[in-house]
Amino acid sequence: MIEKLINYQQSDHDQIREVEKAAASEWAKKLFNDVEGNPSLNHNDCVPVGDSDAAVDCALAWASESNNYICSYVLKDGVDAVEGQDLSGEYYEGAVPIIKSQVTRAARRFAALMDSLASSSSAGKHGQVVMNEL
Repeated sequence: MIEKLINYQQSDHDQIREVEKAAASEWAKKLFNDVEGNPSLNHNDCVPVGDSDAAVDCALAWASESNNYICSYVLKDGVDAVEGQDLSGEYYEGAVPIIKSQVTRAARRFAALMDSLASSSSAGKHGQVVMNEL
């Protein structure tokens, strides 16, 4: 779905990497500029900082969040509705905002994690803060 969403066209093997990078960069810019579909992290969003327990807790929270989309959208009409079916048209159009939201939230979570790592290290005192860019 993401390849269709970013209008990815596979070319010969020598150019695939550059085409993928350009398509990903263009899509990231579109996501960043999409104010309506570009969710910010809310104050209670889980960002794994500190110890491995926090990482496990956040991974479980994120998995639960994604699983909610499985139940509420992907399989809302049961497995038979999607298994072996062409998932284009209305189904695809309904999935686009979910895909955009989840990819954007993942990027924001990653940026928040990088910020926290940078601020907790001595090297981070002179480094660039990632979250401000998002």
